[in-house]
Amino acid sequence: MAKIEYTKKYEADDGTILPGVTTILANLGWNKSILMAWAAKMARQEKDYKAESKEAAEIGTLGHALAEAYLTAKPVDQSITAAYSPGQFAKAANAVEALKEWQSQSNLTVVFTEKNLVSNKWRFGGSADIIFANAQGDFELADIKTGNGTYADYILQLAAYAVAAEETLKRPIERIHVLRFGKNKSATFHHSSWGKEDMMKAFTVFQYLIGIHNLRPLIEELL
Repeated sequence: MAKIEYTKKYEADDGTILPGVTTILANLGWNKSILMAWAAKMARQEKDYKAESKEAAEIGTLGHALAEAYLTAKPVDQSITAAYSPGQFAKAANAVEALKEWQSQSNLTVVFTEKNLVSNKWRFGGSADIIFANAQGDFELADIKTGNGTYADYILQLAAYAVAAEETLKRPIERIHVLRFGKNKSATFHHSSWGKEDMMKAFTVFQYLIGIHNLRPLIEELL
């Protein structure tokens, strides 16, 4: 079996195919300077930055699959894991161990994984890694990241997911979480979370990005 590839389509109630949250966030560009600096660092170390980026992305994709298998109590498809190197599997497995520890300490119960979400009002879609119920029964939304930093666009991404989740599930999302795992052997775990007020501030910014995304074709027609 080939390596895992996620291709999502988000359809509105009227049949229109909607842009995904990550597509809309591409208009932001806040992380471009970070990526350029990282690529320059790879060049100084005589490493192929495209290969290094591909390696990180593959570890993240595999980590998502292993985490989902754990959270849904389903066995991991061995034909999938065989497509990855032992080193990639070890790093992804370490990330899942960190996830298990965090979940046990947080007293959160999984309600949905890889849940497709659509906002007919704001005209976008997205896929939430995990939606939890806390001890009070309130819903909280989390996204799993693999990397060495927590960036501003993560907050925007999760805030947009939360708005779409509330519209799709007809339930409020009380908190959003970034569950970030290091790419090293120790799989350093970092947790960041934001409440309702911060979510709404972030979504205000995301609304401007929706407008930019929708207006971009008008400028491209001039080229």
